[in-house]
Amino acid sequence: MATVYLTEQGTVLSKQGERLIISKDGRIVSEIPLLKVEQVQIRGRGITVTTPALVALAARRIDVVYLTQRGRFLARVNGGGTKHGELRLKQARLIDDPARTLVLARQIVAGKLANQRALLDRVRRAAPAQVTQALAGIHAMAARVGTARDLDTLRGFEGQAAVAYWSGFRALLRGTWGFEKRAYHPPPDPINALLSFGYTLLLIEIHGAVQTIGLEPHLGVLHALDYGRPSLALDLEEEWRPIIVDAMVLGLINRGEIAAEEFERTDEEGPDVFLRDEGRKTFLRAYESRVNERAPYSQTGNAETFRRMFLLQAQAFARAVLEPGVPVYQPYTG
Repeated sequence: MATVYLTEQGTVLSKQGERLIISKDGRIVSEIPLLKVEQVQIRGRGITVTTPALVALAARRIDVVYLTQRGRFLARVNGGGTKHGELRLKQARLIDDPARTLVLARQIVAGKLANQRALLDRVRRAAPAQVTQALAGIHAMAARVGTARDLDTLRGFEGQAAVAYWSGFRALLRGTWGFEKRAYHPPPDPINALLSFGYTLLLIEIHGAVQTIGLEPHLGVLHALDYGRPSLALDLEEEWRPIIVDAMVLGLINRGEIAAEEFERTDEEGPDVFLRDEGRKTFLRAYESRVNERAPYSQTGNAETFRRMFLLQAQAFARAVLEPGVPVYQPYTG
């Protein structure tokens, strides 16, 4: 199963039989069997999806996700609503239980910090002094996660760990990129632009996994509830950010696969930086390759793709919601 990325303006997505047809300027560019499509992502306003294609995708519950040309999320179209009333009722009750919410939120933060440490530790030889210091800072905060008595304190520990993590991450980057710290809305430098783009792609996947399982994406345990914020999807994304996006950005930059010339700065929507078309294609290829890599997964005892694990982790969270007596949610660490 694959995600179809439509990024070239003027592209038309139509349907013939059981196949999706991608065409431009009246010429067929590609044909894809519907049974091989997991999601369609559309970037920009100049791409057309015909009604028969949209109906076919909705009937098969294949998500169609719309993004701006710069990668900001706009909308998601999917077929049908949830049939999991009991799960969502218990999820809503969970959010009203501060003690259970805090236990799950601690697990999420602990998993994120463990994966941040693992990433820095794997590549620390490139900048041993700075990374060792960063690892010490993350370790100190990780040791305090279990002592947090409320969500605000827990978020404070997470924030202090982030300062240490990004200092270590910065030391590992080759070249001069202007990256000082994690910043967004808008991203002020190429590294932040890549991270934001990657996190958007990842959040779309996690959001889809959460919906597939029947959970309510807007009822989270770590991220505060806010109008339009997919708090649970953001919660479950946390453990994957270092593994999927941060590691990928480091690799692309340090191997020279994305160069400074592939970014553009604009003041049109604020002083932000974004990828040009060729750099975007390189990034999307790398992202697809990464999420389709296989790694050992303890819950099945098999090697699973990361994309498959997104769904399995959402299932694990649903079990924790439905059965408070089962072992608490365990984030993926690798």
